[in-house]
Amino acid sequence: MLAGKQQSSGTARRAESDAATVRGAAAADDAARLQHAIRRIHRHARPPGAREGLSPTQVAVLSALVHAGPQRSTDLAAREGLNATLVSRVLAKLEGAGLARRDADPDDRRVARIEATARGRRLLDQERAESASALREELERLDPVQRRTLAAALDVIELLGERLRNRPR
Repeated sequence: MLAGKQQSSGTARRAESDAATVRGAAAADDAARLQHAIRRIHRHARPPGAREGLSPTQVAVLSALVHAGPQRSTDLAAREGLNATLVSRVLAKLEGAGLARRDADPDDRRVARIEATARGRRLLDQERAESASALREELERLDPVQRRTLAAALDVIELLGERLRNRPR
């Protein structure tokens, strides 16, 4: 009798392990699908002319400057999870294009703070408006069930975004 219980217990553990493996694989598949879909939407909803030839990283850095306000490049790099050297090069290009400027930090003149210029803000606003317009057009083409499904999923997608943003790096 005891051997039968041990065998059942071992079978149950294997079944639990197999189920966990399946759940992990499904989560990995879902994560890959979600990541692919978000990148695809982001890439294809962006208007071709609004960025004046800016790379996605340059647009992201400009956006961070607009949202967070003036900041040191090291703080910006840490906040965005980017390499400080990359951020420095991106900021130089944004400055060269007149989209960002460096000013001395009022608290420490040895440190420069970078901020988006009015031109940089306008460019970002234009890109957002054109991107939102493209998304709205496609949303209008969805049937009512698809739109309700997407609306319900947005809460979860926003939650995921917040959790990822707040994760320790």
